[in-house]
Order: sequence, then structure tokens, then C-alpha cells
Amino acid sequence: WSKAGLDSESSRSVSKDITLFVVALNIVVLFLGFNLGRNRSILGRLPFPDLVRGRYLLANMSICTVGLAVIAGFGIASACGATFHSVIATMPLIALGVQVDDCIITVNTLSRYRRGSLEERFATSLRESGPCITATSFTSVTAFAIGISAALPGVSFFCMFATAVFFFGWIFQLTFFYACTVLDERRIARSSDCLTGLCKASSAIADDADADADAEIPKLSGLQRMLSAY
Repeated sequence: WSKAGLDSESSRSVSKDITLFVVALNIVVLFLGFNLGRNRSILGRLPFPDLVRGRYLLANMSICTVGLAVIAGFGIASACGATFHSVIATMPLIALGVQVDDCIITVNTLSRYRRGSLEERFATSLRESGPCITATSFTSVTAFAIGISAALPGVSFFCMFATAVFFFGWIFQLTFFYACTVLDERRIARSSDCLTGLCKASSAIADDADADADAEIPKLSGLQRMLSAY
């Protein structure tokens, strides 16, 4: 009776937070759109995303990366015998907060290299970001994998789901998101808009970007400068 009552109350609380989750998801997409790409200033100091060098499509793909990891992780954990309970419904939020960092690291590292072909730039950036993403991902996977041996079934099941989600988050980061990043770089090269990727657009910071290509240190967004300093 206690378990049934707890699940009922937890499910009711989670259901009430669905709207809040959707709002938070859109805020994350907006945040990533401003910080992954380049922005221009309007009305003096007001930042506004550039139509070409903004990365709103890539920001949405980072959310899709987390979604794919959650779906695959939940499926594998359930197939291995883990029981779903209401607390596990918070896993998408946890994965969103952790996996998005890897997407920022990938784009931030790539933006530091402007010379050479796309293949050369991407290969060079992966030599830096790849080990970092792998180390952080497997740290999370190992920590939750150890928690599977917990005596409490609820904790054990939660760790099973988390282990699978973070493992597949690493897989999709190295496959799906990397491919999306390459496609987004090609979109920028052909001057397509950052919202649909289908329409031709003009960049208000094209001249600055060309100047940055010959500079030793390119201009980065505020968040990217902070991460680089860190």
C-alpha cells in the first residue's frame, strides 16, 4: 500500500511539472542558440543571433541527442530487468543538464580552429574534445554503475537507468551530434539560415569572421570565452 501511494503521489507531481519541463526545454534551446553560435548587436548592445552563423538548428540537435540517449537507455535498462518508477521520470532532466555540456565542449573546441579544410579542423578539434568528453562520460557511467549494487531496489534501478542513459549519451555524442556539427558547418559555408537550413541568408558579421580566419585567436561568445579560460 505504501509503495502504491508513493508512486501515485509522485506520478501526480511529475504530471504537474510537464508544462514546466517543456518551458525549461525551450529555455535551454534558446540558451544554446545564443552561446553555440555567433551573435550580432542591434540597438547598440542588444545581442541578436546572426542568421547564418547562429546555431539554432544545432542547438535543437543537441536536445535530440539527449532524447535519443534517454530512449535507448530506458529501453536497454528495461530489457535488463530494471523496474521503472516515478523517480526515474526525472532522468531526462539530469541527462539534459549533463549531456549538453559535451555539446558545448565540441562546438567550442571546433570554433577555435578556423584554418584548413573542415576535415582538418574537425580532426584537430576532436583530438582535444574527444578525450575530455570520453573521460567525463565514463566517470558518470562508472559512478552510476557502482550504485547498481545498492541494497535498496529503488536506488539500484535508478542507477541502472542512469548508467544506460549516460553510456548511450556518449555513443550518440560521438556519432549523431558530431555528424550534425559537420552538417551545420557546411550550412554556414553555403550561407544558409540557422533556423531551417534551407533559405539563403546574409551574415552581418561575415567580414569579422573572415578577419578571424587569419587571426591566431578567433572571437568567441561570452560562454565560450569562459569555458576556454576554465
